[in-house]
Amino acid sequence: MYLDPRQSVQITQSILSFLKNHTDSFSKLIICPSFISLQEIGGIIGLGRSNKIQLGGQDVFWQENGAYTGEISAKMLRNTRCRYVIIGHSERRSLGETDQMIQKKMQAAWKARLIP
Repeated sequence: MYLDPRQSVQITQSILSFLKNHTDSFSKLIICPSFISLQEIGGIIGLGRSNKIQLGGQDVFWQENGAYTGEISAKMLRNTRCRYVIIGHSERRSLGETDQMIQKKMQAAWKARLIP
């Protein structure tokens, strides 16, 4: 939780501006903003139409729907143009995420054609 939506837009625009002149210096860049910024950042990235810049989610929940307040499903991520998702991050581990939870998240991601 570092950037609000306005800050996320600003940094994404700065990254895109920088990359216009440095496209050969990397093979792929994945931007993983907070959930509340996914839609807008996805739109900004989509305007550039670069396959080298992709959108990712910071986490995913293994259930597709249900009463899981605050969680986001793999299907929801796909619907916001995400192709990638972070799973098993050390910050999530420090909150008690287990190997079993990570396994469920991986399966949900693969089912939705997300790349962990």
